[in-house]
Amino acid sequence: MNLLKLSPKQIILFGALVHLIAAWFSAGWHHPDEHYQLLEFAYSIDHPVAASELPMEYAAQMRPTFQIWVSYAVMKICAGIGLMNPFMISFLLRWLIALLSMFAALKLHEALEFPNEKIKRIHLLLSLISWIAVYVHVRFSSETLSAIFFIFGLIPFLKPSTLKGLFVSGIFLGLSFITRFQAGFFIAGLGLYFLFIQRPNLFKLLVHILGFAFILGLGIMLDSKFYGNQTFTAWNYFNQNIIHQVAASFGTEPFYWYFSTTFEKLIPPYSLILIVGFFLLIIKRSKDPITWSVWAFVLLHTVIGHKEFRFLFPLAFFVPYIILLGWDSLWNLSQEVNHKRFMRALDRFFFPVNALVLILIMLKPAHELAPLYEFIYDDIPAGSTIYFEKSDPYLSGKNEARFYLKEDISRVKWNIDSIQKTDKPIYLLSEEWKQPAIPSGMQAELKYSSIPNWIAKFNFNNWLERSNCYKVYELKSQAK
Repeated sequence: MNLLKLSPKQIILFGALVHLIAAWFSAGWHHPDEHYQLLEFAYSIDHPVAASELPMEYAAQMRPTFQIWVSYAVMKICAGIGLMNPFMISFLLRWLIALLSMFAALKLHEALEFPNEKIKRIHLLLSLISWIAVYVHVRFSSETLSAIFFIFGLIPFLKPSTLKGLFVSGIFLGLSFITRFQAGFFIAGLGLYFLFIQRPNLFKLLVHILGFAFILGLGIMLDSKFYGNQTFTAWNYFNQNIIHQVAASFGTEPFYWYFSTTFEKLIPPYSLILIVGFFLLIIKRSKDPITWSVWAFVLLHTVIGHKEFRFLFPLAFFVPYIILLGWDSLWNLSQEVNHKRFMRALDRFFFPVNALVLILIMLKPAHELAPLYEFIYDDIPAGSTIYFEKSDPYLSGKNEARFYLKEDISRVKWNIDSIQKTDKPIYLLSEEWKQPAIPSGMQAELKYSSIPNWIAKFNFNNWLERSNCYKVYELKSQAK
């Protein structure tokens, strides 16, 4: 299929299908914060738990709660229509944010200018079906939602501003900030652009600030309601992570880490084109609000010691724009030095590579435990006991994935002597390919495996014995 021959409408419909499939299969979370500080916090509103059993961000009152309340509202709506399955609820949240992501990407696409229709169509394709975009778009995370709001706040700066546009921009920038405080790096860059490039009069500046301040007040109100006392989470976050350096306790990286990691993770040589495009922003687009925002976002992240690649996920919405800038410059360079064949080969190689990675992104769960949780929820009856061999799959440190737990299922650390025969079903969770030893007088029937059994035909050099594989066996008394 030559995707460049698709009409814009066909690209949008194809992108929507890709996002739907990815939202369905991308169960679980990319990072524990995506689950434990959103869905678990929202779940705790109606299912209280001791603060000591929640992430430390709860006791420190440093997590903004706007997205938590959004999650809670969706849970309540689902409960109101009788939909209690947590996996369907989490899918709906991923599909909701995928739709919002597509809408934001399309609005940004419409606001940008392109030299010709071909480049415009390539940008649309990259915005909706590049694997980088799709993976980020379907994540119900603060990184993605804050980026969506920032896009809506940025767009008024890509055209002549009006008082209404500035006020609405302030509203969306405020929503971006109270969703994820690191969005303040984007906002700082955009603010500098507003002051030094657009040079607004005092009235326009005040209108813009008013919209932001209104949402900041809303955020304080929502946070105070969630934590049960008057609090300012933005200050708490700064105090804990910057002044007391709590974030640094999780590890620090050198300033160049984001660039080296981007080169590695985003598939060379295309990652190199992205990095080239990033530096070309400051050279060729120095008076562009995107340049000021993106550069501020990256530079301020580089000076903070604790770094994680997911912190850059909000940039996914700008990656197509940056890549095309880098690609255009390299293409012009290739013509000058007679490397046209090399560039054409890269061009023809990109879409097949993207398709391969995209299929993997679309069909693979975001977290390896998600299918196991779903099997236990759907197929293991209430009242059963699950003996786990190594670690409780529902615990991450002290944090329990209660949102996905089925009621009346006991979880017990396993050893042969501890397994007791009862009238209720007994299951054994193993993390190895080979079947573990079981108590005498009992037999094990395999009910679930995270690695399909047909893979055993390709068990060269016994690699499966060294792999991490979740298996669930039902234990029954042997027939006499």
